[in-house]
Amino acid sequence: AEYERGRKEFEEKKAELENAKQEFSEKKAELESGRKEFEEKKAELETAKQEYAEKKAEFDSGKQEFDEKKAELDSAKQEFSEKKAELEDAKQQLAEKRQELEDGRVKLEDGRRELEEKQAEYDSGLVTYREKRDSLDQLKEYYKEIDSAKWTVLDNSSNGSFIYAQSNSANLSSLSSTFSILFVAIAALVIYASVARMVDEQSILVGTTKALGFYNKEVMAKYLIFGVRSTLLGVIAGILLAYFVLQTLCLNMYAPYYTVPKAPPCFLLGPSVLLFVGGLALAVAAVLIASYSLMKSTAVTLMKGKEPKQLFKTGKSASSSSSSLYTRLILLNMGSDLTRVIVTIVSIAGCCILLMVGFTLKFGEDRIVQRQYGEVMTFDAELTFDPDNPEAAEKLKSLLDSSGVESILVYQDNHAFSDGDSLSACKLISAEPDALPGWYNLRDENNESLVTESEHGVLITKRMHETLALNPGDTITFYNESMSAFPTEVTGIFNNYFGQLSFASQSAFREIFGTDPVPNCFFIKLNGYSINVLRDGARWLPGFISLEDAAARRAQIESTAKAMDVLIVVMIVAAGLMAWFILDNLSGSYMLHKKKELTVMRVNGFTTKECVRYAASELIITTVLGILIGVPLGAQIGYRVIRLTEQSFLQMDRTLDIRSVIFSALITAVFALIINGRALSRIRDLKLSDAAN
Repeated sequence: AEYERGRKEFEEKKAELENAKQEFSEKKAELESGRKEFEEKKAELETAKQEYAEKKAEFDSGKQEFDEKKAELDSAKQEFSEKKAELEDAKQQLAEKRQELEDGRVKLEDGRRELEEKQAEYDSGLVTYREKRDSLDQLKEYYKEIDSAKWTVLDNSSNGSFIYAQSNSANLSSLSSTFSILFVAIAALVIYASVARMVDEQSILVGTTKALGFYNKEVMAKYLIFGVRSTLLGVIAGILLAYFVLQTLCLNMYAPYYTVPKAPPCFLLGPSVLLFVGGLALAVAAVLIASYSLMKSTAVTLMKGKEPKQLFKTGKSASSSSSSLYTRLILLNMGSDLTRVIVTIVSIAGCCILLMVGFTLKFGEDRIVQRQYGEVMTFDAELTFDPDNPEAAEKLKSLLDSSGVESILVYQDNHAFSDGDSLSACKLISAEPDALPGWYNLRDENNESLVTESEHGVLITKRMHETLALNPGDTITFYNESMSAFPTEVTGIFNNYFGQLSFASQSAFREIFGTDPVPNCFFIKLNGYSINVLRDGARWLPGFISLEDAAARRAQIESTAKAMDVLIVVMIVAAGLMAWFILDNLSGSYMLHKKKELTVMRVNGFTTKECVRYAASELIITTVLGILIGVPLGAQIGYRVIRLTEQSFLQMDRTLDIRSVIFSALITAVFALIINGRALSRIRDLKLSDAAN
């Protein structure tokens, strides 16, 4: 078996050897073939080397020739660039020369044109020079015949806006001085009454203090501190209230009527210090006067107490008196505390006066709007046109007639005038005397009969008569546009509430100015026709200037009058505060003084209602007396305030409106009822056991 394996393995190895021999023969044949091919390639390489050497020689020769040509080309390129740059410079120089040529042509044309214009200007100037020279010669001849020119220099007082602002400022200053006197008088009385009341109640205590060795000045210091402390606190509160509240109200009242920004509240140190010192001096004076008798009396006299005054006789005459015991007792109580009664009456009167002034201003301004646009001016609009346009009056009249409105044609224009001392301006209206009634009703200064234009002179407003002291028969001088003077006579005075006006008949106008008045305005009664439609139709007609609506002006004035509503509120609040702080103090003091007496009455069987009626009788009497005094004084002060608020172009209604009296009395009575009712309510809380004390 091993033999067979060995032989089999031998056979395999022998086969492999045969295969290797066969492969060796093939490789050998391939090697021989490769060697042969190598020899052929080697021969080809030698041939290629020889060809390479020949080509390399040709290349070196060509490269040398190429380098020579390239150097020539670079030289040519450089020369080309230089020539190109020279060409560009030449082109640029050519363009510049062409532009210079064009600019020269334009300058030449401008020069020719300017020369022609200058020549035309010279020719025109020469003509103007000759005309002016001729005119100058004429003026020289003219000025040889006239006197020196008259200059009219206008200052701020000739500016309407300045006058309006100045008048408002002056009115507020006048009002402040008027009300200051009222408040100072009331303040002095209140301080005096308070200190006098304290002095009366503490007379025994003061007598004991003096008996113990205290000097008068030491006793007086107590009352001075009381009066001065309260006064200074009130002054400080008043200054703050005026700065933060009253100033703001006043500024807001006038702000809508100026185009300048509203002025901020201003704190004035000087008046504030003066007010502070004045209040202090007032308090000291009131305290000294109130406590004078106390300091003058001896300690023994003061310690005896105050003896009640005997105001009514006893005996037969007393029993035969027609007045009841109840009435006499009330009068006795009032007489025994006369200082408090007087101050109470004055306080109520002051409250009523404030209300009277406020309502008088309010109703007065309301009435002047109604009278101006219901009694004086009865037309609805003014249509103004250019009188130099020959077609204006005729075409506008035709439009008015076709619209169904009534109209009259008048002359009106603003003219400067002088009363001899000052220069002002007013609107001068001229029409036939028979044409104005029913359109512009001129009533005399007493508002009774109609005033008609005369053939001579002019009519002026009542405010012009009052502010300028112009009376019938005096001379007033009007001026035209060149300020030439035209004096004439004042022949009458009429009522007019807004604006400065003067009226002259056509014959009077002709006599004053030497020419006929040229109508330039229509007074119009719309009769229900729309003013906007009329304005739209008139504005396109020749010569139309403006169409002013009287209703719009009335609405503007009524909006101004609404500022009085704010003033009314301020007056009511001030009156209420004054009534509250003063009457509450006085009524409280009164009830404290009457506490024991009322308690005794309750012990003796009087009902609460009877005690209230008894205590209220004096309060009712003082309230009625205060109102009776306050109404006439308020009417007088209201008249003064109205006169102070009037301006040169504004006349207030000075008649007393019964509504002012009614409203002022009712509001004052309500204030007194509320405050006194609060004091009288304490009667229900009286303790009967206090009667033994």
